[in-house]
Amino acid sequence: MARLSIAGPAAGAALALALTASPAWAADETSIWNFGGAVVFGNYSLDDDTIDDDAVGGKVFLGYRFNRWIGVEGSWLRSGEIDDDLDQDNPGGEVEVDLGGFTVSGLLYAPLPTDDLVAYGKAGYYRLGQDLDVFDRDGQVTDSSSRTITGLTLGAGVRVRVAPRFDIRAEGDWYDIDGGDYWALSLGADYRFGGQ
Repeated sequence: MARLSIAGPAAGAALALALTASPAWAADETSIWNFGGAVVFGNYSLDDDTIDDDAVGGKVFLGYRFNRWIGVEGSWLRSGEIDDDLDQDNPGGEVEVDLGGFTVSGLLYAPLPTDDLVAYGKAGYYRLGQDLDVFDRDGQVTDSSSRTITGLTLGAGVRVRVAPRFDIRAEGDWYDIDGGDYWALSLGADYRFGGQ
């Protein structure tokens, strides 16, 4: 396993500071905060196909847009209850998985001719708690585990302005989970403040 050095995070922090301090990239009239929430429609699947299920969860987020091109956003996600049968041919073996935690992402905005529609891509880092319970045919827990998972997340989305400070927001995200994937489509709204 590759070892991380402090040079990577330090270089990233230095670059972010330089970008925000530079006159060319300094906050301008587009600098603005946003916060909101969304309903999340997710699919969690393992590479060995032992678990593959959909669930409805939610997330809340807080972000800051430095200028017309770049921003940053943090979010708290809850996947909702994911369940599946580990052995479809025999009774019992029901498994339930729940994901919850934080994500921090950088956003890159697409240049569009209107301010009423905003499109963006994003990449970031997640830290989620994963709780797993296995049940027998009588509904009794036979195995239980909890762990913290971390990794890369990628996504893209659009915001549509419906009022001077309110946007409707649709987003797709992918979480690279060890041994599987979590895909999420979300629909929500956010409120913008601190700018024009």
